[in-house]
Amino acid sequence: MKLLVKKKAEAAQKRLKEAMSTLHYRKYSSRLERIAHIVNDNVDRLVDGVKYGGISKKSLEHAVKAIKNGRPIAKVGYPQIISGEKEKQFLEEVAIESRSGTSLTLRKARDLMENIINDSEEEGENEEKIKKTVTLKTIYAFIKRHPELKSSLPKQVDINRLAASCQKLLKPWYTELQSLHDENKYPEELIFNIDESSLRIPTSTRGVVVHPADEQAGFKKTAERMPNATLVARKAADGISLTSVVMWPSANLPKELTTLLTPSLDIWPNTKSWMNKTSFKKYALTVLVPAIIDRRKRILKESHRCLLLLDSHSSRADPTIWRQFKETEIDVFTFVHTLYTYRSRWTEAYLQY
Repeated sequence: MKLLVKKKAEAAQKRLKEAMSTLHYRKYSSRLERIAHIVNDNVDRLVDGVKYGGISKKSLEHAVKAIKNGRPIAKVGYPQIISGEKEKQFLEEVAIESRSGTSLTLRKARDLMENIINDSEEEGENEEKIKKTVTLKTIYAFIKRHPELKSSLPKQVDINRLAASCQKLLKPWYTELQSLHDENKYPEELIFNIDESSLRIPTSTRGVVVHPADEQAGFKKTAERMPNATLVARKAADGISLTSVVMWPSANLPKELTTLLTPSLDIWPNTKSWMNKTSFKKYALTVLVPAIIDRRKRILKESHRCLLLLDSHSSRADPTIWRQFKETEIDVFTFVHTLYTYRSRWTEAYLQY
């Protein structure tokens, strides 16, 4: 009995192989499409096609069904839900959305395809249409079928900074900075920058976006505030880093973090965990200014003025800090912000003191 079953299986495999090599079926490019047509023509059984082709039964069933209904077969075996002019329209809409800077997420792409499919161009159509639904799986299959499309993670960009990155704002800022540098001739060792960075990557703002394959992924606006720790780092233009501070979101410093404390890294408990006026004043007066003065002494350039570059965050708005900067001959120049000109309100505050 087993021998008979084996012989029947071998005969079926041979029959299928011979059919696939004939000119009638060789006109179909993919193996799945050939086998589906062979099964549909009753040349061989579906079960033999699955065994011979190494494909799933579900994919082959969908492919055969597509042939019977007169629809084209997708590479994964599912009948195409969109084709012709509507398919072309969808591809054009994806390109337009991506080039306009919009984050076309998978869900937005699904809604876009669903709207295009269900949009009837026929006038005077009275009978109620059954609305077709599109799944995320359909979008993935569509991207797989179209090499001109790609899905990837978007770049996280602060929308305000993106808007400020234009020549109209940057050119006068660089001109003013160059003028200041020519006047005081700051040595590299005395040009400093302060920056704050979140130590937590917010997964809630991440997600795959769909875009043309020949273009970069779009951007998504970052959340304004989120639970996180903040790293405050400062570096000199010669590449030397000064003491960094981590603002940890707790009332007291956890014991497990005490082992990380070094002369180059300090950790401050901070219930809000982001920089505010109180924390920046403490940082500027107890860490930043003393370190700059100490460095100036160690490199024997006590008579040289220093240049400090920082952003125009609201935490900088404390007259005590600006008076201290002026007394210690630290010139402060703030980065371009969309709400201010290159001489920002904090630069003006500095000049008042």
